[in-house]
Amino acid sequence: MDLHKGITQSCDVFFYNVGNRTGVDNIAKYADMAGLGHKTGIDLPNEKQGTVPSSEWKMRNFRQKWYAGETISVAIGQGALTLTPMQLAYAIGGVAMGGVWYPPHLVKDPDRMDKPRVGKIDPANAQKVVYGMYGVVNEGGTGGRARLPGVSVCGKTGSAQRVSNEAAKAGLGHNLKDNAWFVGFAPCESPEIAVAVLWEGGVHGMYAAPIARDVIKAYFDKKARQTRDGAVAEMKRAQPQFGPVAPPALSQP
Repeated sequence: MDLHKGITQSCDVFFYNVGNRTGVDNIAKYADMAGLGHKTGIDLPNEKQGTVPSSEWKMRNFRQKWYAGETISVAIGQGALTLTPMQLAYAIGGVAMGGVWYPPHLVKDPDRMDKPRVGKIDPANAQKVVYGMYGVVNEGGTGGRARLPGVSVCGKTGSAQRVSNEAAKAGLGHNLKDNAWFVGFAPCESPEIAVAVLWEGGVHGMYAAPIARDVIKAYFDKKARQTRDGAVAEMKRAQPQFGPVAPPALSQP
């Protein structure tokens, strides 16, 4: 299985092997570059920082060495890794842009000129991830429910386990179903919008995909309406305007 199919089919075993060969510290390096483990700086209160584990992180916090088996969990977003939906949308938005991360804000301000943060990633590698995410939605992948006619949506499904399988079988986790994740952006060729969905207890990311689809659809529907309304207004301005015509003057006898 290659990278494209691994992403498209959301194959855990593929990423177990990739993560094992990459190593946790390299994973942490690129996660850090994408903004994970850091606050995005959005202008909202109480933003969480999240955690990106590494061998140095474990030694500092637990005075224990890192074991290779722990990397397997981190490679698929499990283990000690924690993040917020905002971080995930921010991270994938930057990857979609080829390694350029713009600071997120609650309200759009045309007068604010934030300088983006540029990461050192191979554009060709970023494109492979982007096309893999295109396959997730459009090539029979796990996120097919996010597909939109006329819009090239890219995405990735995920499931965050909240309790071990053993505990679940023992009846200890009946209220702790897996969380469903979906992160996506569109359009593929020139991204305009990134969306992250966390459905608590949603179990599988495929069920979170339609929520992202509806958000993306609302965005492009509004954009189409604005374009259409703008075109109509322009046509009206271009038409000649005629005022009331005065009646002809009566001739004097």
